[in-house]
Amino acid sequence: MMTNTAMYDVAIIGAGPIGIETAICLKLAGVNVLHFDAHQIVHTLSWWPRNTTFFSTTERLAIAGVPIPNNHQGRTTGEDYTAYLRAVVEQFDLQINTYEPVTSIARLDDGFELETAPWTGARRYRAQRVVMAIGDMQFPNRLNIPGEDLPHVTHYFRDPHDYFRKRLLIVGGKNSAVEAALRCWRGGIRHDLLSQTRL
Repeated sequence: MMTNTAMYDVAIIGAGPIGIETAICLKLAGVNVLHFDAHQIVHTLSWWPRNTTFFSTTERLAIAGVPIPNNHQGRTTGEDYTAYLRAVVEQFDLQINTYEPVTSIARLDDGFELETAPWTGARRYRAQRVVMAIGDMQFPNRLNIPGEDLPHVTHYFRDPHDYFRKRLLIVGGKNSAVEAALRCWRGGIRHDLLSQTRL
């Protein structure tokens, strides 16, 4: 295992919008930051259905004082927002250890020791403080009901094309569930067999 003996001020785990903005704020304050993500930055958005729009306006999604450019003043898509966040990382020259999942965090007398598992082999780091910025979208809201883990059941909506001429039951009744139902209807689902339920 490779050990980095330097003591960082802060280690950030997660490189979504919150993790990126936290890293920017700390960098501008002169804080020595160590930043990790188990995948690529903004990984959660990478498996959103194509052309999915945010319900929030661009003003609410912008981070670090950097506006989201668009020429229609409408809502932004997941693809556009991912490109925006890449540009923000470049603009502030953030150093993010991507594809380096943190596997353990241990308390020390003077801070924390983090172990990671990148492709090149296990590593160990030290930091005085740790910020967990992993968000919650990667964890589905499980119902703990029979059949939930069957191969044709998914907790994520990925692409309406998958359901062309198929039967579909959508569980949920809020914005995302309604949008998924509409997109699948437009994508050619069997109209007589689209059901939606809210538990």
